[in-house]
Amino acid sequence: VVVVVMVMVGWLGARGSRSLSEEQPCTLQAGFVALPGGCRRQLGCKDLEQASATAVHFGGGGVKLLYRADLSFPPEESAQQAGGDKTLQVDAVIAHAGPYRDDFLAGLENLKDFAPSPLVVPLLATCPEKYQFAIPYYRHGGGHRIHEWLQNSSESEQFLRLGRVAEDYLDILVFLHEHPSGRRVMCDSITPAKLMSQFVLTDSLRLLLNDVDAVPTASAAQPVRCGHRQFLQDAEKNVPPEMLWPFPGQPFVDERMPGYDEKTDVYKIPFVLKWIFRPDSPLWSSERQAAFRNLLSLLDRLCTVAQPAQRPTARQVRATVHAWLQEQRAQPLPQIFHKDFL
Repeated sequence: VVVVVMVMVGWLGARGSRSLSEEQPCTLQAGFVALPGGCRRQLGCKDLEQASATAVHFGGGGVKLLYRADLSFPPEESAQQAGGDKTLQVDAVIAHAGPYRDDFLAGLENLKDFAPSPLVVPLLATCPEKYQFAIPYYRHGGGHRIHEWLQNSSESEQFLRLGRVAEDYLDILVFLHEHPSGRRVMCDSITPAKLMSQFVLTDSLRLLLNDVDAVPTASAAQPVRCGHRQFLQDAEKNVPPEMLWPFPGQPFVDERMPGYDEKTDVYKIPFVLKWIFRPDSPLWSSERQAAFRNLLSLLDRLCTVAQPAQRPTARQVRATVHAWLQEQRAQPLPQIFHKDFL
């Protein structure tokens, strides 16, 4: 049986106005991870084996079956000599590989490739020979749950929170599309909700990239194909045209399906932002709804053109959305709104 330990720590990885690297510098040092007691070295096979002894099943899917357990981080040698830090107990999840073992292994390799980054869940422990690794736990769950956590918030609070979520999403796209290992494509993103489930929410309701089982590398010489099934256009038309079967009237043959690149992610940006902001919500003022529809109209024209090469880059879209959010944030806010939110 293949086992993976995924540690989950709700306070790890939260981003406020400063970057994660500024608040927790050791997260950007290879082989270390930031914990409340300070920087600790990543754990290995023996630590993960010990943690699995008290595991309790609580969920999972085709790639991973998840079990809850504890993981222990011993103090650094220098801290012991100084009479300092004690062993830290971290709430953990042990995951057994499901039927899609290749996807599981791809996810582990991608986490290694992306580390360290303040935009991606950090690796707390690895054991490649036993197909095990550990990542933080975030009690708010996936990014697709953002509206659950904001349902009792005011318009101003919701807008600022969702604006940061939108910027986090675009920051992560830029990170993937410009990664040194190659241009990555988010394949598990056929709907906005599915795409948002690839992220986790920190305690401050910021996004971190979490599920990286399906982010293949695209190039002109080797475009990607997301899976081996035929994609059909939905009512919202949020499937990029290059992902549709280009030979109408002929049966779908996987080997004949052309590939595509990261511009499929750009095509989906307006649909994802519409899902995030929900401009038709009765919570929004008419002015806010009108402002967002103007932005969405612009992004629709730019991002959903039929030819992928004519679409802007994720970085260009991010700059446009950031400028719009800055303009909206400059609007007067209620006096009760806390300045730390800005």
